[in-house]
Amino acid sequence: MSQLIRDQLCSPQWYQHIANTTQAIGSAQWGKQLLDAIGFLVAVDAPVLIIYPHNSAPSTVYLPDNDGPWAPAASLANYYEGAYLLDPFYQASCNGCATKLYRLSEVVPDLFHKSEYYFNYYQHCQLVDEFNYLVQLPQQQTASLSLASKTPFSDEQAEILHIIAPWVTSVIAQHFSAQPQPQGKPGFHQNIASAFTHFGSSVLTARECEIAQHILHGYSTKAMANKLQISMETVKVHRRHLYQKLDISSQPELFSLFIGSLASGEKQLGVDPLKDYF
Repeated sequence: MSQLIRDQLCSPQWYQHIANTTQAIGSAQWGKQLLDAIGFLVAVDAPVLIIYPHNSAPSTVYLPDNDGPWAPAASLANYYEGAYLLDPFYQASCNGCATKLYRLSEVVPDLFHKSEYYFNYYQHCQLVDEFNYLVQLPQQQTASLSLASKTPFSDEQAEILHIIAPWVTSVIAQHFSAQPQPQGKPGFHQNIASAFTHFGSSVLTARECEIAQHILHGYSTKAMANKLQISMETVKVHRRHLYQKLDISSQPELFSLFIGSLASGEKQLGVDPLKDYF
């Protein structure tokens, strides 16, 4: 641990931030106090606290009024309408990840940085790095404190965020045990999740649907082959066939087709939203 980190963590100001956050647990001021405390140690461009119900749509708990291309009006128009299903942190939360701090690079597929989700929700927002405190809560919910930055976090910043992780995850757990937890829209989520599961099923085989979903998540041909226990050549054949059947030629077109199908998926539980396209 460097002397600079020691000085920050031993400063009276840091202890005051700890006190302010602890005293605010269960109140409307808690989110601001927590982010002020973290911001005293590490500068963050786009922080947001979200609840991920495992069987419902996400809900924003606290979002600072920060100007920038990452502002919700500029970047999240499609996120809460269904694109959250491709969020690697949402996927990790629903897969029962342990309560701790995660870096974006720890939870993403191997070609995530070439995926359309990345282009639309990171590159579009001019964000390149993210840490996320994921805290498993009762009733199949996960609290997600996302700390995104338009520049890579330094090794020193990463060390600080890991050092304070036990305290951060503890106060998050305490806060949500002290008050009713926000609920998403279960019916909406079920329809959107079903739309994703059935995406292309009216024209694609079951294996081609799997390949399409893995492409949307950002898996490479090699990673898909390993995950599905098939050869890379077989993956390429399935991808070529699904592109032909959907009358597309690229991943951006696949992503656009997926996003465009979500509106239909909101209304048709268990039905392929593309069934009327072909």
